[in-house]
Amino acid sequence: MDHLRVLQLDSVNVTVRSHYMPLFSRLGPYRRGLLDEMAYGDRAFFEYWGHEASFVPMALHPAMRHRMARLGQWRWVARMRDEHPGFIEAVEAQVRAHGSLSVGDLEDPGERSGPWWGWGKGKLALEYLFATGRLAVDRRVDFTRFYAAPEAVIPADVLAAEPLDDREAHRVLALDAMAGLGVATIKDIGDYWRLKVPELRPVLADLVATGDLEQVEVTGWRGPVYLDPTASVPRRIRARALLTPFDPVVWNRERALRLFDFHYRIEIYVPEPKRRWGYYVYPFLLGDELVGRVDLTAHRDRGVLEARATWLEPGHDPARVARELAEELATMAEWLGLGEVAVAPRGDLAEALARVVCGGGFCRGSWRGPGDPPEGGMGPAGRRRRPVGGGRRQRAAKGPVIRLLEREAGPPSHSASLRGTHPPSGGISLSGTAPVRALRCRSGTVAASTGSGRRRRTPALVPRPRRRPVRPR
Repeated sequence: MDHLRVLQLDSVNVTVRSHYMPLFSRLGPYRRGLLDEMAYGDRAFFEYWGHEASFVPMALHPAMRHRMARLGQWRWVARMRDEHPGFIEAVEAQVRAHGSLSVGDLEDPGERSGPWWGWGKGKLALEYLFATGRLAVDRRVDFTRFYAAPEAVIPADVLAAEPLDDREAHRVLALDAMAGLGVATIKDIGDYWRLKVPELRPVLADLVATGDLEQVEVTGWRGPVYLDPTASVPRRIRARALLTPFDPVVWNRERALRLFDFHYRIEIYVPEPKRRWGYYVYPFLLGDELVGRVDLTAHRDRGVLEARATWLEPGHDPARVARELAEELATMAEWLGLGEVAVAPRGDLAEALARVVCGGGFCRGSWRGPGDPPEGGMGPAGRRRRPVGGGRRQRAAKGPVIRLLEREAGPPSHSASLRGTHPPSGGISLSGTAPVRALRCRSGTVAASTGSGRRRRTPALVPRPRRRPVRPR
């Protein structure tokens, strides 16, 4: 989090809520409750409109107060004051009197006007008070916000700090964005914290004049382009990760196209017959390239992580991508506490993925799918693996079962068991060495930035590399 700076929140829980995923992409399996404890217990972060609804470092609260003043100018507020005089103030008083409350706890929450954003007057009032800083988010229960007075959520020293004016706030947020981007256009920087480009131009000019940023040219990019002056090119990037649609690597779709030649659109709101890739698609990062995408669904009632569709990006080796993706899906399933991984026969990588998980050391048993499984593979199932990360040997434990899921009536066509040591599920610190920003565009131009001091940073525009699982002997 010292490097990412912001985690976008999203209510969709088809696999796992989005804000938990970027940390898994960079750290591997960790205890998900740790993030909630840091945000709602230790108050290391606060919820606000950063890059959309986000976890924001508490230290940036003074830089967000200029936004709180602006967001108070909502058009519907005047109408609500006319139609319901004193209602907003009454909601604020009720929250301050009773402590942490959700919209359902209000004396008069009002009626919803429809699904999704069809908020009733109680929710509108709470969101207005939250956006203007008069209330803060104390906690969430099943993703429902509970609001409280800022004094109960924001540490006293942070509240006592002087708010930054617009110019200084933009300066702080622009430098903060560049710490995560490394090299970026003015639109990239503005997108990170949702800053307006016209207001950024003079701020970036000042930062170039003071040497905090450098203005550079990148082949194929429309200028101006800015570079972190501590940038360096890593000799090698070793990374493997599934990325949520709201990961900073891909949340700016135009930038993802520039860097990785990866055209990406989320298709949640697209009718199923018109979807090209799937409902909730995770890009798959391997090294410094996005090599595939997979539509994932977690069936918690059955303990199954299903790859509903699996696709290969042009120009990549399907066998290599399938092998790496199979290992990543197994790791993700264990992290989510799911006992199986199912691979549905949709997408141009699905068959290769099914062949790997059946023919390799992951599995045992027969397979009846499109074609015959390959001979050999990664070794026999059930053998011990050396513990990831060193230490004492761990007892081999039953892990996820991987199977090809036929979309027809009847039993699955392939069922197999995966054995090996479980990755550590808790106790991972979110602090420590921050990563390097490593960037690559289609022209081949590469830039990255490192931090100062003794800590050497590792790639993070691409997620932080994890030690690869040790294959069974």
